[in-house]
Amino acid sequence: MAYEKLTLKEKQFFLAKFESILVSKKLFLKKDFSLPELAIESGIPLHTISYLLNSEVNLHFTDYINLKRIEYFKEKINDADWNNLPLKEMILASGFQSRVTCHRAFLKHVGITPSEYLKSNRIVLKEKQFFLAKFESILVSKKLFLKKDFSLQEFAAESEIPLHTISYAFNSQINLHFKDYINLLRIEYFKEKINDPDWKDLTLQKMILASGFQCRTTCYRAFKKHIGITPSKYLTLTRIVPILLGIIALFDFILLH
Repeated sequence: MAYEKLTLKEKQFFLAKFESILVSKKLFLKKDFSLPELAIESGIPLHTISYLLNSEVNLHFTDYINLKRIEYFKEKINDADWNNLPLKEMILASGFQSRVTCHRAFLKHVGITPSEYLKSNRIVLKEKQFFLAKFESILVSKKLFLKKDFSLQEFAAESEIPLHTISYAFNSQINLHFKDYINLLRIEYFKEKINDPDWKDLTLQKMILASGFQCRTTCYRAFKKHIGITPSKYLTLTRIVPILLGIIALFDFILLH
């Protein structure tokens, strides 16, 4: 068979292609989505897709599609537009034909039922507010944002809040990615410190590093993105302009008297 002679590169290409089409078009949300339909959508022969799923992914087509539906369900349960949906509607909105089909798929691939998963992973508003307050407090009090390579995984370990909960809270409540949030805290720290006596003789490069940024480029990008100006311009406006205005005011005073 020709498909059995596919090179590693060809296998990777085909796998990436139909995976991309499935996810970008959310084809798995069609309740009766079939292997022939995927073949048509992707332009990859049906027997090639079947062969790759069995040999490379170790899954039958139905299991592969149901796993996509499960992932979609798991991603959506804390979305605002799913807040008031009953479980039955969530199941149907995830592409499952019925509650029974979804129940079986969850037990097979997750080990628990969808209702059990929902109970243990859904975050209510009070919990969201609690988590936001908790990790804000930890980040600021311990100044964790000053660590140049500080990651979401490290923060989850420090706060003892599950990683997916932190990620969800940032995206849904703060509308920021974790990196942007950390960079904003670094910017605020930079802005607070520039007039401190211990920063008086520091070069801009040292200020940038002392604020937790890994390098000048990262800092400049963050400032431009969130403040609209570069750190050097901010420094000039904050340090030099007030001095110049003071000198001008002094001259005006002298001239008037």
